[in-house]
Amino acid sequence: MSLSQLSVTKLFSLLSERSVLLNFMLDLAVLPYLQYAQSRGLKSYLDTSASLADPRVVSTPLFKELASKVSAFCVSCTQATSYLAAFNNTPVVCVPTAASHTYFDIYQNYQVPSQYHGVSGTKAVIFAPGEEASVDWPYVERIAGMNPQVTFYLLGVFNRSEGLPNNVVTLPQECLNNANALIAHSDFLLSPFLKTTPANAGLPQGIYAGAFLNKPVISSQAIDIPQLNNYLHLPDAEVVGDINSRFPVVLKNDLFVSDNSWLARLESLVPATPRNDLSVVILIHNNAGIIARCLETLQKHCGAYIKEVIVVDNASSDGGAEIVEQQFPGVKLVRNPENGCSSGRNLGVTHASGKYITFFDSDQWFTGSSGFAEALSILENRASVGVIGWNAGWFDATRTDLGGMIADYCPNRAMNPVAIREGYRSDIGFLGTSGFFMRRSVFDAIEGFDTYYDPTCFEDTDLCFQIRALGMEVSFRDLSGIRHQPHQTTGADSGSDRYKTLFLRNSTYFKEKWKHQPEFFVDYSA
Repeated sequence: MSLSQLSVTKLFSLLSERSVLLNFMLDLAVLPYLQYAQSRGLKSYLDTSASLADPRVVSTPLFKELASKVSAFCVSCTQATSYLAAFNNTPVVCVPTAASHTYFDIYQNYQVPSQYHGVSGTKAVIFAPGEEASVDWPYVERIAGMNPQVTFYLLGVFNRSEGLPNNVVTLPQECLNNANALIAHSDFLLSPFLKTTPANAGLPQGIYAGAFLNKPVISSQAIDIPQLNNYLHLPDAEVVGDINSRFPVVLKNDLFVSDNSWLARLESLVPATPRNDLSVVILIHNNAGIIARCLETLQKHCGAYIKEVIVVDNASSDGGAEIVEQQFPGVKLVRNPENGCSSGRNLGVTHASGKYITFFDSDQWFTGSSGFAEALSILENRASVGVIGWNAGWFDATRTDLGGMIADYCPNRAMNPVAIREGYRSDIGFLGTSGFFMRRSVFDAIEGFDTYYDPTCFEDTDLCFQIRALGMEVSFRDLSGIRHQPHQTTGADSGSDRYKTLFLRNSTYFKEKWKHQPEFFVDYSA
């Protein structure tokens, strides 16, 4: 929503006294909002990190007017802290800059941009929005001249093309609208910044974007961040050669993304209030390679909500249970002698003592805790909601196997106008247990997960129908901060013969079990 579509009355009618206003605009139009927040006693931040690093901006009358209405400045580099600290006695909070994991999303399939059509050879992107003055242009000229087989695309830089080699292409401003696709389909990111750029000025945006999309990043500056993979420091321009030889193995940057997402940055300014009344149940079955990512990011971001984390090991043979024991001593490890989603989750619940229970898969990880706040707020304020989940699905009336649409393939991840207005939607078929929040009392009121479905398929759908049979809503929201690398918890592969056989067996059983509740089978197209 643009500022022109908003009003002070409309905005503040949606907020509580605990709300925090974060303003990124140096614009007189935001002054009434800051004035209202100040008079109402709401905390507000002025966060225009790039501009706040420029003393010329700080000296303008507009800045002084806006600054007089905010609770604190938010900056991303310590160099701005010194001269802002003395300004009007307004506190200064220094938080590193970040990037959006939902925009630079490694799990999205981006269409090849038209700018790349017909282009052969290696493609590199220099992504530097708002950072043009810090670009080392002689470095760009040298490295482009030494690598004629590479086309270098300038993205977010519009005023410098003269004197550069012919293999440097300046993309128009509108290309910023599909920066994610341009970077996703490039071969590497080049971050050519002046060595005089202060080390405390924060990482350039191109490094974040490249890292979030698991692209190789070549930088003229040295960067010492342990979680940053696929990074090469070239202090002097040189022949890059075959990029695959430079980066023979491209590693995941999930922990870097978790630490540097915009959501995590915002939550550092508005920390969660500890409540510790939620039990988290997670299954593993030969997931030694991913369970640490799940638990590490869960504990880092979501600890304020969690009373206990229970990991149920479903007959693993790869040492995953031992990883949990050795690296996460505060986690309850429960061993299930068989690989079953139903039996494993039922077992996990028997060890849970929280007022609320949430189920996650081991192939999930987290960039923030806001999804926990969203889910628990719905459960607390809407007694009719029996469960709120992150992963919704529907049935397709034209199919006989109960397959159908899932949220991942819906526009805006199924957050339609009703869901946006109300905060959730209940016109869904079922929820997956990958981000599934419910009251413990509701779980105790039903039969639990039906173990007939073990090892997997339809056990979560069946539980949703049990909740619906109580007269409660089964509801969906695209809960913030949850990431999902699918089909890892059980090793299920929807294309395998084994999975197809299991799906058919369980769908037949499910249809027979619930044939007397046809209204529960909600079609996406209905």
